[in-house]
Amino acid sequence: MQKTNNSKFIFLIILLPLFLTGCYDRFELDNLAYVVAIGVDNGKNNNVNITYQIAVPLKITGENSETGQETYTVYTVSAPSLSVGNTIVNTLVSKEVNLSHVKLILYSEEIAKTEMSGHFNSFMSHTDIRPKVTLAVCEGKAENFLNKVSSTLEVSPARYYELLFSSYNYTSQSVGSELIDFYTASQSKDREPFAIYVKLEENEQGTTEIKPQGIAAFSGSSMKGIIEPELVISHLLLTNDLKKSGYCVKDFNKDDRVISVNLDQMKAPQIKVSTDTDNPKIECNIELVAHLVSSGSNINFYEDDNKKRLEEELNKSLETRIGNYLDKTINEFETDIARIRKICKTQLFNLARF
Repeated sequence: MQKTNNSKFIFLIILLPLFLTGCYDRFELDNLAYVVAIGVDNGKNNNVNITYQIAVPLKITGENSETGQETYTVYTVSAPSLSVGNTIVNTLVSKEVNLSHVKLILYSEEIAKTEMSGHFNSFMSHTDIRPKVTLAVCEGKAENFLNKVSSTLEVSPARYYELLFSSYNYTSQSVGSELIDFYTASQSKDREPFAIYVKLEENEQGTTEIKPQGIAAFSGSSMKGIIEPELVISHLLLTNDLKKSGYCVKDFNKDDRVISVNLDQMKAPQIKVSTDTDNPKIECNIELVAHLVSSGSNINFYEDDNKKRLEEELNKSLETRIGNYLDKTINEFETDIARIRKICKTQLFNLARF
């Protein structure tokens, strides 16, 4: 019996080291350089210029910088691919580059108009980069953009990007624009990809902040044009992505005043595509609730006639914007970022069954 117990004890001692693997693969957080944004521009000799915006932790944690520009540093390298760019930038910084905290992938408008499939495929295949990172197209060069951007309200550039590009949850001036959605749409036969379009604008405090300027509409992997900011609400309504938004129409009592309302989209839009003629006709039934906020004149909205008049003005204004949006995307850009094609295919399939 004693020999059996001794044998078990010796076996446990031999087995124990297998579970004590040590820390051979450990890394210190202080030894990593955290990239918060990556910009891509056209380069020379078939290369691309990749800009890495890297956070400066001491400035962020100390919260003693006057502008957001002091909380990051920027490196730009020329490389044929992202992986090679990572290798090059690792030789320029004193710490190992880490991409797990990237919040923004930014393409210049110039490179977005070329074939981009190889670019975002490399980002999707990179295991450190999160698929839900924001993908955007900027006015001018991405390198200049990431060198100049700053923020008044946020010290951390990563937090600034995260909060700014989630504003589509409470405004009609922005859209959700994630890498995984862009990649999925580019591979789909039912819809086309899009990305938020941004530019820099200097404010009164002297900082240069990001301003959403509409939607970059793509066909396949190439950008075809820009949807203006005033038409973004049309895209949100058609795709059932409008959470809530302020909206205004001309005051029908005084032409130089406006009536302001808050819009809430209660149900998904009902979209039908009629193919009875050579030119398909798109019919959209969108149910909204409008809450009156203010009016520039003394209109008594307790009267039914005034309520009906306001409803007519809102319907007319929204119908015009949606019509302009569909005309621009379908006829001018020849793209379908609102997924109308999928609805048409579904209806034709259902008709073919009967």
